[in-house]
Amino acid sequence: NNYGQLGNNTTYTIDVPLVLPTGLRFTSVSSGSLHSCALTSAGDAYCWGAGGQGQLGNGAFKTSLGPVHVASSVRFSTIEAGGFHTCALAQDGQAYCWGENNYGQLGIGSLDNSAVPVLVSGGVTYTSISAGDTHTWRRPELAAGFFSRRNAHRVHLESRRQSRDLRHEPRRQ
Repeated sequence: NNYGQLGNNTTYTIDVPLVLPTGLRFTSVSSGSLHSCALTSAGDAYCWGAGGQGQLGNGAFKTSLGPVHVASSVRFSTIEAGGFHTCALAQDGQAYCWGENNYGQLGIGSLDNSAVPVLVSGGVTYTSISAGDTHTWRRPELAAGFFSRRNAHRVHLESRRQSRDLRHEPRRQ
């Protein structure tokens, strides 16, 4: 809990279950490397813990010891905290990601970090999402899975309305 990833407004290590001191009720929670995120039943997203890469999504690049509202009016159905990034599916199936993007894990067509949710490029709706340490996997409707990670050799995406090869840019030296 060195970065407040427990969300209890402290950095003390606690070895028993706790109730967050916010009054918010969460329906799902996901933990990344040093941050955690959760959704309310209304689809509002909150994150807390380490935030130096923007992974809390509140518009700041700093740590928070307690839950902060993700800076978006989008209602989410799923949230996944990754290494130093976070991704979520909107209730309409569109994917949004924020935080560290050194390896292209946000899937936004650049390597820029973002401290607020950014719509994943491609115009595709998704049924599931999973965030890893430096990559993100999304399953599009009517298609095979899709990875976002720089230097992937080739990512192939197929759906009824589109078929295309997506190549990631070479690693910068």
